[in-house]
Amino acid sequence: MIPDVIGDKPVNTQVPYRPGHDPASIRRSLELQQMSFNLQMMMDDFDRRMKSFSKQATSFNTSLSFIFNSIGYIGAASSSVAGLKYTQRPFLNSGYWKGVNGKYYSFSILEKGGNGAWMYRNSADIAKNSVKWLGRTGTTLGWLSTGYSAYNFFFKGYKLIDGTEFGVGLASTVFWEVGATYSFGKIIYVTKMSALETLVNNGHGDNPWMWMVW
Repeated sequence: MIPDVIGDKPVNTQVPYRPGHDPASIRRSLELQQMSFNLQMMMDDFDRRMKSFSKQATSFNTSLSFIFNSIGYIGAASSSVAGLKYTQRPFLNSGYWKGVNGKYYSFSILEKGGNGAWMYRNSADIAKNSVKWLGRTGTTLGWLSTGYSAYNFFFKGYKLIDGTEFGVGLASTVFWEVGATYSFGKIIYVTKMSALETLVNNGHGDNPWMWMVW
C-alpha cells in the first residue's frame, strides 16, 4: 500500500487522466480500426472482382470477335463458291454462269435470243438452282459479319479496321469478289503476324520483321 504522505509531502495515489485512454474511447478506437479494416477488405474484394470481370469481358470480346471473323470467312467462302458458278448483275447488264459441261457463258447470249436461247436459259437456271442455298448462306453470314463490324465501328471508337470491314461487307453484298479478296488477304496477314509473334517470342533473329516477307 502506497502511503498518502512521504515525509512531509503529500503523495497523489490516483492515476492521472489521459484523454483517449478510458475504456469507452479505447473501444471506439478499436471499432473504428475494425471498420477501416472491413472497408479496406471490401475495396480489395471489389477491385479483385472488377479485374476478374475485366478479364472475362476481354475474353468474351475476343471469343466474340473470333466467332464473327469465322462467320465472315465462311460467308465469303460460300459466296465465292456460289459466285464462281453463277453471278448475275442486272443493274450492270452483266453476269455469267458455269454450264454442266464446265464452260462459262455470258448472259449476253440470252439477250441475243435465237432458236437456242431456251437451251442457254435452261443451263443458267440449272447453275442458279445448284448454288441457290449456298449463295443465301453466304449472304446471310455476310450480313451478320457486316453488322458486327458496324456495331464495333459506331459504338466502340471508330477504329479503322472496323470501318474497313464494314465498308468491305457492304461492297460484298453487290460484288462477292470484294469479300473474297479481302478475306483471303486477311487470312494471309493474320497468318504472317501469328508466325512473326511466334518468332519474336522464341527469340529467333535480331530483326524478326524480315520474316514478314515470304
